[in-house]
Amino acid sequence: MRKLNFLDWLKYTVGFAILSLALAHPLTAADVPHLDIQAPSQITAGESFEIKIQALDKDNNTVAEDRKVNLTIYEETTKSDRTISLNEGIGKINLVFEKTGSVLLFFEDAANYLVRSSNPILVTPKFKGVQK
Repeated sequence: MRKLNFLDWLKYTVGFAILSLALAHPLTAADVPHLDIQAPSQITAGESFEIKIQALDKDNNTVAEDRKVNLTIYEETTKSDRTISLNEGIGKINLVFEKTGSVLLFFEDAANYLVRSSNPILVTPKFKGVQK
């Protein structure tokens, strides 16, 4: 049997304690505060739509405090940034996209280390009707 030196023993002991703690109390996404994003999956070019951002705790209760969230919009090859104020943990913003294609929204509350992206939003062309 190999004799352990102090560093090996420490690595083994600390590693075992961390593994034991992780097994006894496994973390899930619900344990971590997070941002909830409510956005449509499809919109029409040129029409306004609303996005709701909510700061939630591990039990999905609204974190009722004011904070700022940075919104980065990735639209095809362009990128733009905006700041959204969350009052009592809830914020809303209305956006309009003129170009068709796919849009991805990226939200970051840097002060609280919270990051979240939307699902891709499909921007469809505006129907102009049938010409006679």
